[in-house]
Amino acid sequence: MPGVSPYETLQIQSVLQHEAQRPIEEGVGLFMTPAGAGGEGKSLFDLSVLPAMRKNGLNRSSVREVFHDASMLSEVTSIVQSAQVIVVDLADLNPAVMYVLGLCHGLGRCPILLTRYPAQLPFNLGALRYLDYTASKLGYFDLRDRLERALRIFLSAAGSALKEPPPGAPAE
Repeated sequence: MPGVSPYETLQIQSVLQHEAQRPIEEGVGLFMTPAGAGGEGKSLFDLSVLPAMRKNGLNRSSVREVFHDASMLSEVTSIVQSAQVIVVDLADLNPAVMYVLGLCHGLGRCPILLTRYPAQLPFNLGALRYLDYTASKLGYFDLRDRLERALRIFLSAAGSALKEPPPGAPAE
């Protein structure tokens, strides 16, 4: 088996030597979709994801591209660690999106998954909770309502988990 290239070594070290776990930034929502998704990705974001996030107090100030296919892995890691909520579009099982989804799980983050084709999800992702949608205006509006609820539940559960002492911690 061939050795690890200098580029691969640099990428691995950038993640492993990265600063300790970054704190989660309240109000920051991350949406991952394939680069160049075109009109469908933009419609999904504009009609479903952004309104659902804003309704739940996320991304109120600005929306920006935080990374792309050429971003350093350490930058992607920092962003994934610090986002309060992560939503991932698995519509076409894009390899770059799938890689970052694996990174999310490796960092202990649990993104909310979106898909148009549930039957095409790999078995390990199909076993997770996901929201399916159709690529139409009506489908995007339906997804917006369901995603809004899923985000509300996620944020509520995350807030409760932060208030509870860890198992085995002494009672105050």
